[in-house]
Amino acid sequence: MVAAFRDYKNVLFFDPYPYPHKPGKREYILWPAYMFQVVAPEPRPRQINLLQKHVLNFCEAGINNAQKIASFLGIEWELAGYILLELQSMAALDDDFLPTKAGKELLAEEKADNPRMVSGYVFQDPFTGKYWPRFVSELLYVDVEYDIKARARLKLGTQGKPWYENAFQVFPKNNATCATPYPEDILKIVRLHRRQYRIWKKQRGNEEIPEDREADNASCIQKIAVINRDPTSVWLATYVYLPQDIQDGACWQVCDPFGFGFSRKFREDIERRMKEDENLHKKIRDFSGSLLEEQSMQLVEMVRRMHQEASARVEDEFSIAIRDYEDLFELLVELEEANLEIKLSNRDASSGKMKSVLTKSQNVLEGVFQIIQEQFPTKSCWQGILIAQNGSQEKRYNASIISQIAFQIGFSTEKDGRLPENMVYVPFGKIKNAADYEDNHQSVNPRVIAALLTAHRSNNHPLHKAAQKFPDMLLQIHRISQLRNQRGDAHASKGEKIPFQEVLSQVEMVYRIVKTLLF
Repeated sequence: MVAAFRDYKNVLFFDPYPYPHKPGKREYILWPAYMFQVVAPEPRPRQINLLQKHVLNFCEAGINNAQKIASFLGIEWELAGYILLELQSMAALDDDFLPTKAGKELLAEEKADNPRMVSGYVFQDPFTGKYWPRFVSELLYVDVEYDIKARARLKLGTQGKPWYENAFQVFPKNNATCATPYPEDILKIVRLHRRQYRIWKKQRGNEEIPEDREADNASCIQKIAVINRDPTSVWLATYVYLPQDIQDGACWQVCDPFGFGFSRKFREDIERRMKEDENLHKKIRDFSGSLLEEQSMQLVEMVRRMHQEASARVEDEFSIAIRDYEDLFELLVELEEANLEIKLSNRDASSGKMKSVLTKSQNVLEGVFQIIQEQFPTKSCWQGILIAQNGSQEKRYNASIISQIAFQIGFSTEKDGRLPENMVYVPFGKIKNAADYEDNHQSVNPRVIAALLTAHRSNNHPLHKAAQKFPDMLLQIHRISQLRNQRGDAHASKGEKIPFQEVLSQVEMVYRIVKTLLF
């Protein structure tokens, strides 16, 4: 199927925003896309967790004794009793622990495998053929004018206070083709969109969005439909910009056209297109400046050499076997590059550069625990052990249980017999996400907790061997997080400064942790 981009005025504007950058100079662009109207399942927030659902089911069946429920579910009776009281406080159970009308409605909602279907739009890139991970229910068009040379001009702002921006139009290849998405593609797009939306809101500091209740794949796919198999050709309006931040200002960036902050992935797509589109290449080059381009070329060569040296050092440290873990190898190389950079700066390294080393150290640790999670699945490891709520008392109870498990496995704790509070005093939702979803974008602490809970039930889990070889490992992981969160230099509010030598020592500590867990 080939769709022509004839209507130049089908321009969509979803208010692109360059978070977390502060944009300086900017240039608007119109990127082509094929748009399909589809019917897809609307994500529904989960009202109760799995344990609450089971307990509510037992109560509906007339079994409302905590000890009996605990024996059926294989959990402690205290936890079963807590869940009963929890459901009662939610008005799902009455004084006799029987389901109320609201409780029955909750159960009916959980049992129903009949998601509400909504009409919306999905988009395909004409250059790569890949679908954008975005599902849009409302189209936001923007007025566009063209001068005698067919140059686009966007009308932005409001009716009362409009302003105009010139926009560079990127035209698709003559042989651009598209394919109608399959129901499986649409379902994947909807779920990816919702997942990235939650991450985006979390990054912006907004209140966390409840996880979705995902209906059965088979029942969803049967109801998904493409309303019109012939796509509409549209243009996605966004802009490239130079960040005001000095470190990021060496390169231009681009906003996600759908308003999800700046996008590395989209920048890579544009760079690939620049190799074939001379007009686009010239536009970006003129926008960023020839001097900046020359500086960028020098920077690219320096980065290439440092990358080669860092790669060699990582192989020397771990042997060639580390390349079996492709993603982890890249994270280790990034860490070693940052390590080399502050070593070259010696004690003149800025706080920002040292914090970059600590951030990349945490990225490596997250990668290691991701590998362990793939080998020893953590899904539902929290069931029957932790209280599935985020109140202060519940978090304190969970923190105590996690510390006890770490001690039983053989890890060192602080003098009071607990792990550091910042390490284990973690909201239950983060622990559950780290445990139940592989692509969870959680920080290292929830991942460590999920691994501990899994090791609690598996004697051959690598954490048991790690506790014997390196009892202080968990305390050292906490120290890396602690240093990373410490502010330094002119930004220090209490005169704190990140210790240079300790930052260097943490890199060696990360290497030791990787060896302990994987080799």
